[in-house]
Amino acid sequence: MPGKLIDLEGIDNCGKTTQAYLVSAWLNSRKQPSVVTKELTTPVGRLIKWYFGQESFPPILKVLLFAGDRFIRQVKEVSPAINKGKIVIADRWVSSAVVYRAVESISTDYVIKVNDFALKPDVIIILDVPAALAVERGKLAKRPCPYSLDFLKKARLEYLRIAETVGAIVIDGSLPKDQVTQEILRLLKQ
Repeated sequence: MPGKLIDLEGIDNCGKTTQAYLVSAWLNSRKQPSVVTKELTTPVGRLIKWYFGQESFPPILKVLLFAGDRFIRQVKEVSPAINKGKIVIADRWVSSAVVYRAVESISTDYVIKVNDFALKPDVIIILDVPAALAVERGKLAKRPCPYSLDFLKKARLEYLRIAETVGAIVIDGSLPKDQVTQEILRLLKQ
């Protein structure tokens, strides 16, 4: 079976990471090799984390650094896994760059051009949750979001706005996590 790139998207604390690992574990248990790739896991990702702790992190720099992080993951993780026939589940890909930078008034065309190298996902799934729930989940998990509630509300609306444009499937991420997993698996079986 040829490899695939599955992109899980949504605002911070919508359940992307949880679902990526649950879906990957299910696929692996069924002898369908899969791996998860996650933002901010490269040396560039560490730099991004550092910048989030600073007083200023200019949006244009975010475009470039997140693209660099994505490029490294593509070269070192994603492409090799796909070439081996694995399903790669991306905990964010290019759509998140488009959405988050649009909220910061950076041109979508520019973000897409900077990320032109990136593989196109076979499937894009947006886990949709209200921004207030995302903030609450972050507090409960002691993983506060670097963005404000207002920012996340705008990002959520932007995700919903671009869903059709990018051919994404929207799933209610506020459902119990087992139901969300089953819905993702149902979509992947089609």
